[in-house]
Amino acid sequence: MAIKVNILFIMPSLAVSQISWELANRLRECRVRQGLTQEQVSERADVPLSTYKRFEQKGLISLDGFIKVAIALGLEGALHSLFLPSESETEFESLDDVERAFASPKKVLPRARRRT
Repeated sequence: MAIKVNILFIMPSLAVSQISWELANRLRECRVRQGLTQEQVSERADVPLSTYKRFEQKGLISLDGFIKVAIALGLEGALHSLFLPSESETEFESLDDVERAFASPKKVLPRARRRT
């Protein structure tokens, strides 16, 4: 049985709160670029204004609310492609293969040239 591992997730990852904050910032920037107010986005997304404000301020929102906001901002295409396999996804046969692939490489000193 092959094990699929996304290389990006083996590397040290961001904390959940950092990811939430980054997503909130990206959607806020999208809202501002479109010239929309928080009230307009909350109405289009059918989420309470207080919920939307909390999302922009703290990155906190339900998954349903997040999807509604993204669709209200015209980003449904980005949602559809969110978790498609990428080139960074690699198949391994075992966990040992994963560990070997990401073990720190041993430093190899160059061989001294023989003088003849």
